Order: sequence, then C-alpha cells, then structure tokens
Amino acid sequence: MSSKKLWWMASAALLLSAGAPAMAQEQASAAPSANADKTEIIVTARRKAERLLDVPQSVSVVDAAEIERQGITNFIDLAFSTPNVAIFENSNVSGRTNVTIRGVPGRAGIYVDDVFVGDASGYNGLLVDIDRVEVLRGPQGTLFGRNSISGAINTVTRAPSDTFGATLFGKAGNDGLRQGGAAITGPIAEGLISGKLSAGYKARDAYDTIRGLGDPTAEDGYLVLGQLLFTPSEDVSILASLDRGHDDVATGFTDAVRDFGGGGAIYGVAAADGNGFDRVLPGLNVLNTMKRTNTSGFLRAEWTPGPYTVTSITAARQIDFLFTRDGDGSTYDILTGRQPVDYKQFSQEFRLAYDAGGAFSWLAGAYYFKDERKSRDFNRIGPDFLIAFVPALAPLAPAFYTGGPGGAVTIGRLAASATLRSLTGVPITTSEVGGQETFDSNEIESLAFFGSATWKPTPQWEATAGLRYTKETISASQGKVLSGPLITIGPLLGTAFAVPTVTLPDAEDDNVSPTLSVKYSPSRDLTFYLTGAKGYRSGGYNLAPIARTPTNLAAYAASQKFEPETVTNYEAGVKSSLLDGRLAFNAAVFQLDYQDFQRSIFVITPTSQTTQTLNTSATVTGGELEARLRATDRLTLAATYGYQKSEYDDYRNAPINTTAGLKIANLTGAPLPFSPKYSSTISAIYTQPLSGDWSATISGDLQRRSSYRVTDTDGTDREPFVGETTLVNAALSVQNDAKGLTLALRGANLNDETYRTGLDFNSFTGTVRQSLSTPKVVTFEIRKTF
Repeated sequence: MSSKKLWWMASAALLLSAGAPAMAQEQASAAPSANADKTEIIVTARRKAERLLDVPQSVSVVDAAEIERQGITNFIDLAFSTPNVAIFENSNVSGRTNVTIRGVPGRAGIYVDDVFVGDASGYNGLLVDIDRVEVLRGPQGTLFGRNSISGAINTVTRAPSDTFGATLFGKAGNDGLRQGGAAITGPIAEGLISGKLSAGYKARDAYDTIRGLGDPTAEDGYLVLGQLLFTPSEDVSILASLDRGHDDVATGFTDAVRDFGGGGAIYGVAAADGNGFDRVLPGLNVLNTMKRTNTSGFLRAEWTPGPYTVTSITAARQIDFLFTRDGDGSTYDILTGRQPVDYKQFSQEFRLAYDAGGAFSWLAGAYYFKDERKSRDFNRIGPDFLIAFVPALAPLAPAFYTGGPGGAVTIGRLAASATLRSLTGVPITTSEVGGQETFDSNEIESLAFFGSATWKPTPQWEATAGLRYTKETISASQGKVLSGPLITIGPLLGTAFAVPTVTLPDAEDDNVSPTLSVKYSPSRDLTFYLTGAKGYRSGGYNLAPIARTPTNLAAYAASQKFEPETVTNYEAGVKSSLLDGRLAFNAAVFQLDYQDFQRSIFVITPTSQTTQTLNTSATVTGGELEARLRATDRLTLAATYGYQKSEYDDYRNAPINTTAGLKIANLTGAPLPFSPKYSSTISAIYTQPLSGDWSATISGDLQRRSSYRVTDTDGTDREPFVGETTLVNAALSVQNDAKGLTLALRGANLNDETYRTGLDFNSFTGTVRQSLSTPKVVTFEIRKTF
C-alpha cells in the first residue's frame, strides 16, 4: 500500500477518535458561564462572547497555549494549523502575504482586535502577547463586511488585567535566529484603570545563500504594544490601544529553475545556477530589501445598560512601506527598482445589541471606512538591458559576455559603440541609464449599515437572519515619467516620455449581503446547523503603467475598471462535545459560488512589472473535520482534515505566463492556484509529572497537504505545480507552574521538506524563478511568568 493511502487512512481513523489543535483550550479573554466546563472555547465570531459550540458556522481557534506550544511568532506560521487555510509569502516578501481560505486566495479579511487591516502590506507582522486567533471560514459579509468574502482571521490580543502579571521569554535557533519578548499588566488606579505594555524583537539570517553576498540578515524587526483599560463603572469600559511595528529585512529570495527564449540564451542565469532547490541563489547586483513601519491604534468603548450593549470602535492605521528590488534577479545590471508605498486607513463602527435572555435578540450597526494608498514605482534601466538580438551586428562591438551571442544589443553596448549609435540613432553616453517612474493613488470610501436578529422559539431551535448594505466609492489617479535614454527609446517600445497625472472618474458600487442560519441543539453539547450567506468584494481600477495620456478619459477608465465580486455560500455542519467534554468533534460541508470572480495576473512589460485583474467565475466545494480527544489526563490526541475542490466555471480567454511569453488559454474547469485538495494534521501531546512542581511535555505534529498549483497553467508546463507536502514538527518542554518557568526545545519541519511557494517567469533575463519554503528550524526557548 502506498504511503499516500496509509496517510489518508491514518488521518481518517484518528479523526474518529481524536481532536484538533485548532480546538485547543479555555479562552481567557471572555469569561465563560458558571456552568461551562474547563474545555469550552469562548469566541466573538458573531460580535458577542459565546461558546464555539453555539456558533452556526465553521470556526477554528488557535489559542495562546497552542501558539506557545507550536512556537508561532508570525502570521504565516498559522498556515498548517487549520483545515482549508493556506498562507504564503509572495517571493518570500513578508509584506506581500497571500491568504487562502476554502480554495480562494486573497479573499480573507484580516482583523486585529476586530479592526480590519485594509492592505496586505500590513499583514504578517510579529505576533506578541496573543490571546487567540479566530479563523472564520465562509463569507462574513453581514457582521464583518469589508471584503471578507472567503472568511476572516481575527487576532485577539490579551486585554489589560486588574491584577499584576508579567512574562519574559527569549528564544534562539539555527540560521542565526534570536528572539525575545516581554509583557507586563496590572492596575494603575485600583478599580478604575489597568494597563498593559508588551514588546517583541526578532532577527534571523536568510535561509538561502546568495552568491557573492553570503547569508544576509533576512529579518530584523520589533513590535511595541500599549493598552489602557478604563472602567469607571460596572457597565462601562473604554479600551485604548496603540502599537508600532518595524521590519528591516532582506527579502524576495528566489532561485533560478530554467532558462527560456532569446534572453535565456544570452544571460544563462539558470544554466549558471545549476540547481533550483539547492538554496544557493544566483548573485544580485542589488539586494532585495523591505522596510516597513506599521503604526495603528484604536479606541473601543462599551456601555451595557441592562439588556443592551452599545459598542463604538474608532481605529486608524498608517503603513510606510519601501521595497527595493533587483528586478532581473541576476548579477547583470538590467532592471532595479524602488517602490515606496504610503498607506492610511480610518474606520468607525457603531453597534447596538439587545439580549435579555428571551426568545429574541438582535444587533444593529453602522460602519465607515476610508483608506488611501499612494504608490511610486521607480524602475531603473541598466546598461545590460537587452534591446534586441541581431546577429548581423556582432562584428560591430565586443561580445556581450564570454561565450555569449555577439549580436546582443544593450543600452551599454550602444554607449560603447559609435557605430551602433549611428545605426540606431540613439544619443547616449556611457554615464546615462534609462528610468521609468510610475505613480498612482487609490482611495476607497465605504459606508455600510448592518443588522442581525435571532429568534429562539425553544431551547433547541434557533434561527438567525442578517443583512448588510454597503456603498463604496473608488477614486484613482496615475501618471508616469521617463528619464535617460528611455526618453528616446521609449517610442520604439510603444510608450511615451511622460504622462501627467490622470484622475479617473469616481466609480461607485453598492451591495446587499444577506445571511440566514438555522440551528438545532438537541442537547447543550450537540449542535446541527444550516447556513446560507452572501459576500461582496468591491471593484476597482487596474493602475498599470499608462502608455500615454488618454484622448477619451471615460473610455480609458471603463477599460481599466474591473467589476465587484460576489459569492454565495451554502454550509451545513455539526459541532459536539462528547464523553463529558473529553471529545470535541466538528464537521462542515460547503459550496461557494463566485460571480465576477476577480482573478489577478502578474504582467511583465519591457520596462515594468504590474498586476492586472480580470473578472470570471469559480466554484468551490468541500468540507472540514476537526476533533480533539483528551484520552487520559496526560494524553491528548488531535486531528484535522480539509477537502476542497476549486475550479473556474468559465475562463476561456485566460492570460497565463509561460516560457513562450504571455499565452491565452482555456482554463474552464481548471483548479485555482494555491488550492490544495486535501490538508490534514495529526498531533499528540503528552504530559508527565516529575519531582516537585516540575512536569515534562512532549508533543508532535504531522502535517500534510496534497499537490496544488502556484499560478494559472493549462497543464502543459509542470513547473507551476507543487507536489504533496509533509511536515514533521515536535517539541519537548519542562515546566514548573509554581515558579512560572518553562524551558522548551522545538523543531519545525524536522524532515526538512523543501517545496515551491511561488513562481516567476522573468522575461528580462529569460529565467523561470521560484521561491522556496522555510527549511528545518530548531529553537530553544526560556519563558518566565510572574
């Protein structure tokens, strides 16, 4: 019998008798009811504190204990912790994180303490002092809104406490990993004000070696978070929060896989590299770097007069992002770039909820959101930029490089050869280079009104209906400036010297997103539910580098606009707590129907790299299983299993990147990228008492994902595929609860599995490049709690 069949049989068998790490332990952020047993999980998935068992939708929770056990320190570390969820970094750039929930990338709403993070450049920061992470699968259009079309991930930090407490930890590992953190909380004015201050720092070297540059520091960042909780009375609380995080890292590590086309024959980057999986990358003339400063704050006020709860959340975020890149990924001076991004967002949410414990409860609210993203992208054209390959020109100048075709015409060779300059008519000096700077601004203003009502005619039956109306206005502008010899060469490449700022007409979208669920609970420990929900993702403009000032602005704007996306979700599930709370078992099946599905493709032009969004349609069907068994007081077994089948419904004119260039293919029925059909985890945790107050805990995880694609492909090229992936993780810790001391040794990806996480068809050098997964990481940690 194959190892694949053994794995899936073992997963299925354990699911019948075990449990999931995503259904871990009691949550400390919200007080459970007096009769709740110690294994109950309290979540706020429906904007109120309630048992996970009572929520009629598929929700997974990774709590503080599980985060600590797995050594999770970054957002991406959650990738394998929940079924049908995958998190990838685009070319290993932590500010360009791709989140996939239920088979569809880029559709998840990311929240921190219920506040929406509006731009991907703010994802995947350092995690510090986290109480839990809630993963909500399926559209969250009614209560969360703002493009949470495939689901939502809400990170909840620990609230300030009115009793003193503190935690210190330090961690060290291979590849130069060093990390530390601290948190302190307690009363400032007894019974009136409590506070919390937490901070974290992390640095490590690159997993990959760059020829000529060695192992640069790949990550160096910190996060500081401060909160004040003001409780002037029993029914009023005001929480103020402010945090600042900074990353200064080398990033964008990609290895050369294969050369293609005329550029590949000339530059030969992959041929010189030799192995696309050896973690030794081709040299660069500019190191890719990312600098990011993320500052955010919110003010949350809550007033509970009797059965009513009034909530106000005011929030703002500022992200300063700078990405410096070697666009060609080689030692040749072809294309380098800088992309500064200035992002600001503001949101205000009001909610009024009523729950007197009777048959009816309801919630109503309003939400305002505004953001602005200003981006400048400067691409410098170097002397090795290839203009043409003309064998007849070979005698006129020295060879491009040793063994290379002599007829390669580059900007540098034009400068070096008076004969070539006279033949081409291009005035150029050896000190000149070409450059293109594009600039664009995109602003979204959103206003929504929402409501939800629950009717519970009997203790066993419950029905909930919700509705959200959203109206959004999208404003955009763009422009371009050329410099150097590109001013002259530009018309030959089909582009103009300069395009002054072009302001596009405002685009308006509106949408109504309903939700309906029915829940039946024959007992307190068993729930069946049916849910139907719609989700909405706003449209926008493709702000590609503009060729020339449009003569008809309305027609140009219409050609650049992509339509809003909608999805309808159908879901049925069961949640249970059996054997006196020792066994938890959850299961759900679903179908998602996407209309005007927004599919983005990375397009390379002669002087730039940009993303274009098209509209198509797609369907995703599947299910999730999660279970957890406390087999003995010392042993806990766990497992998850996810299945998803995602495919395009009608995508007959799909542009795809290939080694033959941009190609139009029929992808109808083809799977979506970053959508593995199967994902599964099996884990075990065993605790053994030692002498005195000491105990030891050993745990292990097996995580498996089936094959998937990392980009759209018609199947003729195997490189966009990733094979089945298995990861082995383990941890050993000794702890003294009385002294608050823990010593832990952890290993992630102990089998050192290497797999592709992204693919790039780089036409500047004619090279297929790939980014690789995180290798084996072994860490040692000391943690002290006071």
